[in-house]
Amino acid sequence: MRQGEKHTIKSNKTYFLTLTVEGWINIFTRQVYRDIIISSLSYCIKEKGLNIYAYVIMSNHIHLVANSNEPYQLQDTLRDLKKFTAKACIGQLNSGPESRKEWMIGQFIQRGENSTRHKDFKFWKVGNHAIELYDPIFTWEKIN
Repeated sequence: MRQGEKHTIKSNKTYFLTLTVEGWINIFTRQVYRDIIISSLSYCIKEKGLNIYAYVIMSNHIHLVANSNEPYQLQDTLRDLKKFTAKACIGQLNSGPESRKEWMIGQFIQRGENSTRHKDFKFWKVGNHAIELYDPIFTWEKIN
């Protein structure tokens, strides 16, 4: 197994996923950013075959128990979700009232400058820390 493969999505099975904000920045303490995530998850359920069995939005990361219906691929849906929500959250940061705006934008820009894949900013950490849920006991352990 190569470096980084342990927690990657290999198929359309059900996974426990963790999507983490760069720098563990506590952006989801504000309802407006949680609403962006919830709206985007709803869209992916309706339009991209995403099935969510459990989720929680923490202050700086999200846990999901999810899979996808064929022909959709979970890894592609998560990529699109992260791309859209990153832009939406940054847009909200720039346009809305936020006491931490300058600091947060600076952090996301700095992380983008240090990335070869992102040019203006980097909101999400790379990867989804995917753990395949292989039996009911392990699944309930993760949900609880």
